[in-house]
Amino acid sequence: MAPDLPRVLIVDDHPVVRMGLRAVVEQTGRYRVVGEAGTPAEAVRAALHEQPDLLILDLILGGRSGAELAEQCLTAAPAARILVLSQHDEALHAERVLEAGARGYLMKGADLEGVVQALDAVMRGEIVLSPRMNARILSRRLYREPAERYADLSNREMQIFLMIGAGLGTGQIASDLNLSPKTVGAHREKIKTKLGLETALELEREALLYVERDG
Repeated sequence: MAPDLPRVLIVDDHPVVRMGLRAVVEQTGRYRVVGEAGTPAEAVRAALHEQPDLLILDLILGGRSGAELAEQCLTAAPAARILVLSQHDEALHAERVLEAGARGYLMKGADLEGVVQALDAVMRGEIVLSPRMNARILSRRLYREPAERYADLSNREMQIFLMIGAGLGTGQIASDLNLSPKTVGAHREKIKTKLGLETALELEREALLYVERDG
């Protein structure tokens, strides 16, 4: 295959999804898949090693926030253009990942041909969002609509919130993120304050419901 084709890295924790994406992307004859990754660490290493032109990124891997992972991948491969492909509601996450440097957000309900069309658009320098999300962002800009419930959470706070929802305790979160338990506890308190929650149990219940609903 011609060496000057745009190089694509696929990041998703489901091998079957990666296999399907690789097949449809390579069948176009317009792109070359140069690697796959199933964890955040693999994604950053592959981005650094392969320096892809395009990166198809699952929003959340092992409870990790896609916004932070997008930033890390762009640090490793600054020229990459990121298309987030996720089953999570774009209304809650699209603006966050765009602010982190991604160029598009596509729901996994879209057919695979839609993924190829999104890659084409990203390569042309366009921002890819659904018509519904485009209208939502425009409306918010024009009419200053209230932010979503979780919009005030920082990327790190959202990351920890998702890990709480995945059932991880403070010690495990601290170990996975290379933070001290005290720092994780401080983040938990900030999350509770921002969401108007009183107890740790309320936080864990809301985080669990969020992950079950949008995961």
